[in-house]
Amino acid sequence: MAKELQGTVKEILGTCFSVGCTVDGKDPKDLQQEMVVVVSEMSTAVVMVVLGLVVWL
Repeated sequence: MAKELQGTVKEILGTCFSVGCTVDGKDPKDLQQEMVVVVSEMSTAVVMVVLGLVVWL
């Protein structure tokens, strides 16, 4: 079992891929890649906000 929600979602998508099903008509591998990009963008946005706050203070 994963410690974070992202890991849990990846496990579920991996299972979907293994059994050959799709998620809302999309390939589970594609959804995993999209999730990695979104999390990366979110992490970058959080860093930018924190840096902005530090500069502002």
